[in-house]
Amino acid sequence: MTKNELIQLQKLPLEIKIVKSKKRIEEFYENKENPIISFSGGKDSTVLLDLVRNIYPDLKGIFVNTGLEFPEIINFIKNIKNIDIIYPKMKFKEVCNKYGYPVISKQISMGINRCKININKLYDELNNNKNEEKIIKYLIQIGLRINGGICPVSLKKQNPTISKKYYSLLFAPFKISERCCDIMKKNPLKQYAKENNIDGYYLGTMAEDSYLREKEYLKYGCNAWIKNLSTPIGFWTEKDIWDYIKKNNLNYSKIYDMGQIRTGCFVCHFGYLQSKDNRYKKIKTTHPKLYDFILNYFGMKEIIDFCDNLETIDNPFLKILNNVKNNTNNFEIINKEIKKYVNI
Repeated sequence: MTKNELIQLQKLPLEIKIVKSKKRIEEFYENKENPIISFSGGKDSTVLLDLVRNIYPDLKGIFVNTGLEFPEIINFIKNIKNIDIIYPKMKFKEVCNKYGYPVISKQISMGINRCKININKLYDELNNNKNEEKIIKYLIQIGLRINGGICPVSLKKQNPTISKKYYSLLFAPFKISERCCDIMKKNPLKQYAKENNIDGYYLGTMAEDSYLREKEYLKYGCNAWIKNLSTPIGFWTEKDIWDYIKKNNLNYSKIYDMGQIRTGCFVCHFGYLQSKDNRYKKIKTTHPKLYDFILNYFGMKEIIDFCDNLETIDNPFLKILNNVKNNTNNFEIINKEIKKYVNI
């Protein structure tokens, strides 16, 4: 699917979208033995639940209680029938201490995390074995993340995954990672699927939610058969969601009436700098005790303060190359090899 085709779908009247979504729901159900509805308690999954159960009223839902949901979300879910509740094995603080905090976006956090791993490996190699082949390997991986270039494996063009304004995150005094969602949500769902023979999930995600979700939708459409996932409202908009709720007089979590736009994990930093509303300030007003918990117990004050005051720094890859130059004897050979793949 092209971006223009998605735009055209998003412009369709709600009545047509409902028909199309129900067809995708039926198509997915008819090709699965035991699908389930992934339910978060948010407005999007509330609409999804209603659409699916209008066709299959007894289909079970599953909710992952990470311990990071607003109390209004938990209270709302308690009143929904036929929803199994499961829990992650690790707590958020444990995940952050071991792997890192979710910062800015999943894409940025992943880029920073992988880049820092290779930087640490590079300096470890420079300080110990000085294996030229490994030094080149780590430099290429770092360079592709920061400058972009050509992937040495696929030989395809690779764009930078860390934009200039986020260079300073490479030197943040805390760990950064995108893994919290995998560990706290996806892993419990995988375990549940294994134990209950689940072979497909309905998700209430939309292409307009984020760059990554749009990318996924353009690649797979509503039914991603290879991933056993169905996103039947993937081409809807936020306006469609609220119009559907009003049209069908659906109950929804009252957290939205308190001014919250995003109702996922309350501690999560993803989307914070890109959003027009200040999620944490709203929490301070609506849930002052929770706000204090986020800043102090989870340690988010340091993360928020650092990200609110990101410094503009020069390209760090050039500094890394200079360090390599000062700590190796064959820099000309190394640099020549790097230039084959990294934009310098």
